[in-house]
Amino acid sequence: MLFSAERAWSQSASLKSDNMHQRKRHHISRRLRKAVHHAENLSNLLDSVNADTQIRLESRAYKATLAGQSAFEAKRWDIALREYSIAKVILDVLLSKADENTRSVYKEASATVDPSLRYCGYQLQIGSQGDILSLARTHIPKDSTLIKLLEEINPAALQSRQDSTARAGITSIQWRSRTAPLEYPEIVVSLLKVQDTQTGFHERVASFDLSATEKASAMDEILNAWAETEDTVRRIIDESGVAARQDKEQSLQIILTYVSFHFIATRVQRDILLVKDLEKRRGVKMTVLKDLVRLHDSIIQVNPSSDLLTSRVFSRFTIYRVLPRIPN
Repeated sequence: MLFSAERAWSQSASLKSDNMHQRKRHHISRRLRKAVHHAENLSNLLDSVNADTQIRLESRAYKATLAGQSAFEAKRWDIALREYSIAKVILDVLLSKADENTRSVYKEASATVDPSLRYCGYQLQIGSQGDILSLARTHIPKDSTLIKLLEEINPAALQSRQDSTARAGITSIQWRSRTAPLEYPEIVVSLLKVQDTQTGFHERVASFDLSATEKASAMDEILNAWAETEDTVRRIIDESGVAARQDKEQSLQIILTYVSFHFIATRVQRDILLVKDLEKRRGVKMTVLKDLVRLHDSIIQVNPSSDLLTSRVFSRFTIYRVLPRIPN
């Protein structure tokens, strides 16, 4: 059934081209409906034999993704929104409890759902008061079986993490006794993504006994979210140009400083975490000592207030402090 569903889906994908006449669209829709039919049979079969909860949720997410794509092609935005919401919520729950081997799979699958889910919300003129996950949670159907499966993986699966409080109140930021209003939706969405990655990081740390390397890898996701936010703010500042009002330009500069500071602070925290881990193995291998020097150097040079000369002096000091401990 899985093979048949994949075969029907791949046939629909192969038919897509720039020259999409009505007959070809109809054939694509037929192939997608066939794929959904096979995926639904697979999901029903796994339910009937009482398969593992994780496998049943994976099959439901797979079926919902195909059903969402089928409705999307037919421009049935309400159905597409519902199905993509199911897939998004399931994948988010599986991702929250995934180990390092399966995490990348769920993350990639979830990322493919996001653009279509956002577009469905746009077509239905649904305001984006929260992030993409909030949109999905709002439009997931009240399926008791699905809810039970989700709560078996994560009891807090459908609880509003921060949707009703922090998300609703994210209209401005405080930075060094200054308040900057968030007037651009793109910045709000980016900051909500940062909030999501931070919450996901703390949930993983609480759920799993992660090594320092695994924690650093998870913190890279937070760094990427801060970097994307910084790029968004810089782009808006560039687009505003000289014609922008002075107060708005000042607010954007405050936001940029706020975002840049937190990006740097998170990066330093990540590097210090790795330094502490490497210091436990000091003297084992030359590569470990080289990594220590590199991380110390990165921590010093990431400070925007230090000039190049100061960075080099402290880098040399760090190297000479470590070198005497190298075993003969």
